[in-house]
Amino acid sequence: MRSRPSSNASPRSSMPSTAASNARSSGLARSSCYRADCRVRFAYANRLQCGAMNDRDLREIIARGEGQTTEFKQSFAESQEAIESLCAFSHAQGGLVIFGVRDDGTIVGVQVGKQTIEGFANRCYRSAVPPLTPEILEFVIAEKRLAVATINKCPEHVVGYVSGVAYVRVGKTNQVMPPGEQRRRYHVGFVAANSTQQPAVAASPANVSWHEREAHRAEMYRQHRGLFLGHSWEPSSVPGQVADIVIFLRQHDSGEDCDRPLAEGHVKSVEYHLGAKFFDNTVVVGHDVPDFRLSISAYGPVLCLAQVNFDDGSPPIMLDRYIDF
Repeated sequence: MRSRPSSNASPRSSMPSTAASNARSSGLARSSCYRADCRVRFAYANRLQCGAMNDRDLREIIARGEGQTTEFKQSFAESQEAIESLCAFSHAQGGLVIFGVRDDGTIVGVQVGKQTIEGFANRCYRSAVPPLTPEILEFVIAEKRLAVATINKCPEHVVGYVSGVAYVRVGKTNQVMPPGEQRRRYHVGFVAANSTQQPAVAASPANVSWHEREAHRAEMYRQHRGLFLGHSWEPSSVPGQVADIVIFLRQHDSGEDCDRPLAEGHVKSVEYHLGAKFFDNTVVVGHDVPDFRLSISAYGPVLCLAQVNFDDGSPPIMLDRYIDF
């Protein structure tokens, strides 16, 4: 791909071929993905605005440094982190990732091969659920080549996942989206898909009827594939701790036609996240452990997040449980 010959020329862009084929004259590129874990089809759209950006605009953005809508990456070796940032931007105000710039704002340039941009675009598309389809552009500043990936804010009812984790941008960092916010977004989407009322009105808790709440409860069973976290505890034998806790996976069986991935042996692993006070890394428990149990000791309550991975081709799902005792 060639760089722009001058600052007045429009930068060239690259998108995954699947997403590009869906581009419409309105300036929107849309891609749809069936979310097996929530049984709802969402359209994930990105407005292609970056074509109007010029060199001066980009210099000003770099000069302001990293922040709520900007992330710097020195090379495409940091592609995974860049995709996580794009996911986080989409759940906040939108934003852009600039390749070829150090964290301190120094422009060092980036090597862009024949397949580099297309490869990154396709990786964005494959790595996220629903797929991410950023607009990707090349610039030349001070004789150094840069690549810019930009994405807009996604609809309020969408929760996007990268490797099973939903991120949201907070200042200069990507944070895991709180479970409560994920549930709120699911609820907005569910009500919008199952009601003729305006989504903003239907999503208000004061306007949700008993029947809507019951329908939402049933939908949560389907979203979770009947899987939930449970825990048991007893007084701790560890000095300084209050409780010895066992966290485990449970399968809800609601009838002959229900989904039973745990009972049918389709759960591959569970990735537990309890925060830095417990573990520095996510703890992965495999199918060789009964009920995918995890044992911990604690001196106070903790929120546990768990990503459940499957071997039947289904995308992972996120569960949470507040561990109290």
